Formats: sequence, structure tokens, C-alpha cells
Amino acid sequence: ALVNVFVDGNYHRTGFTLAACEPSLLSHAILQLSGSALEHLDLATHSASHPRLGVVDHISVSCLGYRALRPTSTSRPDLTARTTCRACSGPGRPSFSPDPTLQGLQMAADCATAVAQQLGASPRLLPCYLYGAAHPQQRRLADVRRALGYFVPDRPNVSSDGLQALSSQDAGGTWEGTPPMCHTGLALYPPDTGQSMPSKHWGVAMLGAVPWSLNYNVPVHFPVDADSQRVGVDHLLMLGKVIAKRVSERGGGLAGVEAMALLHEGGGCEIACNLLDPSQNGPGEVQERVEQLAAEAGTTAGLGYLTNKTAEQLMELTLKQLGVSE
Repeated sequence: ALVNVFVDGNYHRTGFTLAACEPSLLSHAILQLSGSALEHLDLATHSASHPRLGVVDHISVSCLGYRALRPTSTSRPDLTARTTCRACSGPGRPSFSPDPTLQGLQMAADCATAVAQQLGASPRLLPCYLYGAAHPQQRRLADVRRALGYFVPDRPNVSSDGLQALSSQDAGGTWEGTPPMCHTGLALYPPDTGQSMPSKHWGVAMLGAVPWSLNYNVPVHFPVDADSQRVGVDHLLMLGKVIAKRVSERGGGLAGVEAMALLHEGGGCEIACNLLDPSQNGPGEVQERVEQLAAEAGTTAGLGYLTNKTAEQLMELTLKQLGVSE
């Protein structure tokens, strides 16, 4: 069942959430959606202020948990996959009916691996990288992306006000057309399935199995200087980079939070966050921290928003879409 669609025209991306009670049904749906995206979309025409590595950029499979379903009263897993075309964020973490064992995560890993194998063996030979429970070393999605240059824009925004010392790995800007690795190949960081020379039209795909998380974005407003003049977009983005780094766990901030600053509608900026463990640090904690850091930077933060559903919402939507009574 298709239980959620999030279209973000500003970032030139769309996220689809698929759900099923059987791994084979979910993998079939993922492959159908991915095949349609690969057929109709061309990475070479892509241009946005959000990173990307492929047309089918990211597939994250999670087991939300189990429900005793009537009339059989048997316990069946609810598996969910977020599939994003062109560019995407977000693995997941359950806050509701979680699988008390590793069985659910292993089922998700088997599903992600099966999809990667089929995409890699398809006529397109799509290069696929596994992460989380689907990879033997349990590597992180962010680490795979960083190794492939995901966070480095094709046209960076560089300020000349002294804040440009931020690493190019954290630079903001525009991602346009085919990623550089489509020209250089993947020999130094080979994919788990598919060919080592990605197509300029499709790029590569990330597939993984993780607990369900939330994606929460917080807008940051233009600061005003002493003469009541708005500062430049580059300066705003650099302020956003400082805030994103300090709110993320990697930068010494909130545990289980990944963050990056991106240009958004109207030349604004927002802090895009992955909340890997919402039970520890959820939208409320992130909102409070971003507001505090924005104030320290001389600007203000707007009210954030979720780009995906909570585990509770997805479970209810899944049961409704599948016509299952509890």
C-alpha cells in the first residue's frame, strides 16, 4: 500500500512511503516504483539545493512492529519502506509497537538486500550501496554518502565574511546534473551490487534497514544588521551551517540527530534534520535547540515541520489501506 507521499518542489524530490504485511509484497512494490522512476526521470536534468546521488536516491526499509489481527489473531509484521526519487533524506525509527527482538530488523535487511540484488542485476545494472542492518559492517548511511561526495555541491555558496573556513564537506549550494562519480567511476568505493560505472542518467542508489526515524526541518530567517538591512544569502547559509553542525550529534549536539543547512524557497535557509531516535530527541527538542542556536547567531527560527509520518500514524494508515481490522 502507498501510505504517504511528500512532494518537495523546492528540493526537486519526492518521498514515497510504502507498507506491506509481507516482505515479498513490499519488495515487489519497491521494484515497481523504482522501475517507473528510472524509466521516466533523468538525473542529468536535475538541479536543486538538496544533495543527490541518483534518481532512486534512497530506499530505507523498517519494521514498524507487530499487531494481532483478527479474524486469525496471528501476529503479522508491518514493514515500511521510504523510497525517494532524485534526492532524499531519512531513515526511520519506531516510537510505537516496536519489534522486541531483532527479527523485524532482519526481515527489513533481507528485503533491502533482495531489492538491491534485483536492481543491480537488472538491465540497467544500477549500482547499489547497502547500509544499516543490510550491510555486514552495519555502516551508516551518512558515511556512505560522505564517501561518495554526497554533501559536496556542484556550485557551492561561499561567503567572504570570515565564515568560509567551514569544511567543503559541509558547504551548501546547488547540486546539478550528474554527480562527479558518474564520470570517474566507483573503483575506489565499489557498490555492493550493480556495475562500477554508474549511468549519468540514473546515478546510484542507497538501500538499508534501520529503525524508523523522523525527518524534521526548521526554517531559519534572515538576520538584520545594525542598519536594518538583510544580510546576503551566502551569509545566511553559513549561519545555518553553524547551527546545523551544533545541533547534530556529529558536531557535539543532540544525540541521534543528523542535520544539514540547505537553501530553501525565497532564498531562505532551513535546518534539515534526521531524528534517528525520536524517543530520545524528538521534534520538540530539536526545535528548542535550533531556536536557541539561532538566537545566539543573531537570527530567528521558524516553526519546523515533519516531512514523513510517525510510526503510530503509519501503522494506522497501513491497516486502513490494507483493509485490515484489528
